[in-house]
Amino acid sequence: MARRGQRGPAPVVVGFGAPKGRRRGLMNERPIVEDRRMIDPRQPDFQNVPGSPGRGLYRYGTELDARSTPLVSVVTPVWDTPAALLQETWACVRGQSLRRTEWVLVDDGSTRTDTLGALEELSREPGVRVVRHGENRGLPASRNTGFRSARAEMVFLLDSDDLIEPTTLEKCLWRLSTHPREGFTKGYSVGFGGQTYLWARGFELLDAFLERNHVDTTAMIRRGVHERLGGYDETLRTGPDDWDFWVRAGAAGVWGSTIPEYLDWYRRRRSGVVGWNTVDREARREWFVGRLRERHPRLFEPGGFERAVRGAGEVPGGEREAGEDPPPPAIVNPIASVPGGPRRALVVVEAMRLGVENGVCPVRLGELLRAGWEVTIVATGEALEPARALAQCDPRQISERDPHADLALIGLRTPDVFVARSYVPRDQVERFTAYLAASRRVDQVIHGLPPGPGAARGKGAAPETARAVAVALHHAAA
Repeated sequence: MARRGQRGPAPVVVGFGAPKGRRRGLMNERPIVEDRRMIDPRQPDFQNVPGSPGRGLYRYGTELDARSTPLVSVVTPVWDTPAALLQETWACVRGQSLRRTEWVLVDDGSTRTDTLGALEELSREPGVRVVRHGENRGLPASRNTGFRSARAEMVFLLDSDDLIEPTTLEKCLWRLSTHPREGFTKGYSVGFGGQTYLWARGFELLDAFLERNHVDTTAMIRRGVHERLGGYDETLRTGPDDWDFWVRAGAAGVWGSTIPEYLDWYRRRRSGVVGWNTVDREARREWFVGRLRERHPRLFEPGGFERAVRGAGEVPGGEREAGEDPPPPAIVNPIASVPGGPRRALVVVEAMRLGVENGVCPVRLGELLRAGWEVTIVATGEALEPARALAQCDPRQISERDPHADLALIGLRTPDVFVARSYVPRDQVERFTAYLAASRRVDQVIHGLPPGPGAARGKGAAPETARAVAVALHHAAA
């Protein structure tokens, strides 16, 4: 199976032999580990991937919404991918919280019987289309075909054996919809399979991309950006077409953002060879850097990369000020409720933290779930800080108060968790909260889940949180 190999230096492996089992929550009230819905950086479980039977999922639906115009097109090149792996990827796409999604599979000349059978079966699923190449043309050509076939403006690239968390598409869509100057976005990555690691690096590294590629291909890209750049370079059919794409985007004054959450799972082969050896072997990497230097000399001048990006008005990692850009388009994503199924609650907190007054109490959250509720949690305070340090230390050394670990622990109970400011600017938090209430068709909006006596105290409810609750109540009632 053709694989991409456009990756930077071998990542720091932090999760080999991570212990499993039950451990006590931050408040020592009761064990809170049940089944893992998110990766916990302190105790990673690289076996319980998205779509695993051990994961209890929010009931987003069993079919994609094929009746509405898709908001996102997921593009997946396929070349002789084993059917079992392709089905795992399909389970992640089908299980997305963003229902208005289409899956475009580009068959790049597959010959395996099981692959062809799986593609034929998938082509009959609502919201799935299979586009076929008459012969094997390589990954960049397959990606370009997928972009041309996509019906949505936002295109998410997902390789045929990789996986994504259930809310990935929804979070990326909101990020790009409310940050019109960004051309692409992605989350942090979890390596699994032959190598296991946490990769907490991304587009914030800017000119470091001139020396190495620091992200995988799993990202949401505006179709207009792809068209502006002329797509992926099809002469690089064995790589590194995505590294080349990112650098060409920077040269054109386009850049992107990194959502500070572990959203995609990148499958690694046990041999450590990903398919193309330009990044894996130093001599070949140096050859490609020389090629970049020859084609984009201004980027290699001191401060050249940042000047190129800012020269087009882009503020890498920055927020849109209120009134600076036109209001983002409306996003409508109804998630059908199951007749006779569980009631739904939206919990609005200031911080996605455990054990503080303005955060989430795991005991109270557990009581809601045991009472039969499906729970969505949104934090309206500050965005999560970058988690670069997590990729540089042993998980046991990560602070018990690390916000990324708190997010993972809350995700143990419900996968439908959102740190609003990681995806939308401050002036769009109320709108995002109202969207969640309407999308989930919630029966109740709850303002906070504070812990009991003796817990650490926070700052008290922020005005933004109170307003978000009022707006969400209005939309829930509607």
